[in-house]
Amino acid sequence: MARSWRGGPENVLVVGLLMLLLSHVLTGEKIFNIVAGHAMLLVCPGAEGYNVTWRREDAPPLDALPGMELRDNALWFLPARPEHSGVYVCSVEYAIKIRLNVGSQPCPEADRDVDERLHTHAWLNCAMGHISRVFTPTSITWMKECKCVERADSMDLEFLQLKQTDAGNYTCVLNFTYEGNNYTSARTTQLVLQEIYEPKKPLIKVPVNETRVVDMGSRQDLRCEATSDEEDVTKIWWQVNGTFIMYPDSDFNISKVDFRKTNVNTLTIYKVQPKFLNVPFVCTAQNNMGDVKSTVVLVQANHRHFYWLIALVCLSGLVMVCLLLCWFFKVDLVLFYRSHCIGRPKHSDGKQYDAYVSYPCEGQGDSMALTFALRVLPEVLENKHGYKLFIRGRDDNPGDDEVISRCQRKLSMQ
Repeated sequence: MARSWRGGPENVLVVGLLMLLLSHVLTGEKIFNIVAGHAMLLVCPGAEGYNVTWRREDAPPLDALPGMELRDNALWFLPARPEHSGVYVCSVEYAIKIRLNVGSQPCPEADRDVDERLHTHAWLNCAMGHISRVFTPTSITWMKECKCVERADSMDLEFLQLKQTDAGNYTCVLNFTYEGNNYTSARTTQLVLQEIYEPKKPLIKVPVNETRVVDMGSRQDLRCEATSDEEDVTKIWWQVNGTFIMYPDSDFNISKVDFRKTNVNTLTIYKVQPKFLNVPFVCTAQNNMGDVKSTVVLVQANHRHFYWLIALVCLSGLVMVCLLLCWFFKVDLVLFYRSHCIGRPKHSDGKQYDAYVSYPCEGQGDSMALTFALRVLPEVLENKHGYKLFIRGRDDNPGDDEVISRCQRKLSMQ
């Protein structure tokens, strides 16, 4: 197969193997990515002990390629050149295609993947055992992303505990000597890390140890929703005072909805009764790893504060109305007070008069003014409220007889 798989979740491994097997059946290709100037041996897989025939699928044919030799049923490239890129076919009882890509970059591209799990102890193989079995390496160097790895000194790179930063492309570089010449061969493997799946207990999303304020006689729906990473079904149930509520009855109704990884169990209380108050309704969710619990406690609503608030609002409104009335009718209120309360002594403040009244005796509108000044004001302010008025024409000093006479004549004519 074109790729090697180790570890990993079963589903990923199975899918990967099926894809690789299908790729092998359809294309029959095994891929090697190398760098120009490096040595490479192409060995026909599974053909040890058999006579192998090689051919090149595309032009030019094998015998026309310089720098390539057929030795011991293997193709030797000492070293490889860009023109060596192509598809080579080896045949025993079946034909296998091997694609050789010769690039010019410092390190070859990855031509295989290795899957490992995070936080595990692992080894990364050089994947060039077919070369090390033929030539004894003089040195082995490991590189990550084409940079040297200090702890590399063998055909296997050890990881005591894989971390996410360990993922990447690792290049194994072999140096060896053949017929007095020094050669280098390199191959790159991509290390892919998978999270370790650890089964967990279910998680209750709602309720979260809730205290719910309710009114007596009200209907309540207690919803319990739990999620789980487990593929198996998560069981959910309610209980109150140690009694399991499994089926509907006169007090409760049960409804369930089950999804792939989410389950919902709703407990409906038809009518809240005193026996349901201040006792825990316990929701339990369970899977293969264990169970978790969460509670809902019903407490009766206290509307006393609401009533106090309503009273305070009403009182505040009444005070505002009274203040507005006092503002708009302050004169009438003062007069009303003086007329219905104990009268004040006349001239108790030491003044001879409380007000001076002046009015026109001639001209337009003087008749109404005269009536108001000499009849209305004395009747209201003096007779009812005890004020002392100085009215021009009535209380003038001697010598103003002409003015007084003229005003009184006008008053008598009305």
